[in-house]
Amino acid sequence: MILSVTEGEDKPLKYPDMFHAADLMLLNKIDLLPHLSFDVAGASSTPAASIPNWKCSRSPPPPEKAWNAGWPGSPEGVDVAIAARQQNVNLLRKRIAELEAQLAAKD
Repeated sequence: MILSVTEGEDKPLKYPDMFHAADLMLLNKIDLLPHLSFDVAGASSTPAASIPNWKCSRSPPPPEKAWNAGWPGSPEGVDVAIAARQQNVNLLRKRIAELEAQLAAKD
């Protein structure tokens, strides 16, 4: 999932299913943050908080600070991705059960 700071920090709240299904969120165009009123903490809140998120921009970072350092090459990166994906699956299953219960209650 790519979220550009020019889009606004409300996208995780507007499109929660998209963020729940994602394994990773790239917060893009962070070089523009000084010129925008973008709340990074707000954008990284639920539902985006359940997935790893990295900041990136057009300006290349030093190699040791690259946004993809350790992903998925390091065991920690893989473990984080697996745990986040399982959490997303569990949240989606719970939401489906809630919606099915609402539908059943209407009958």
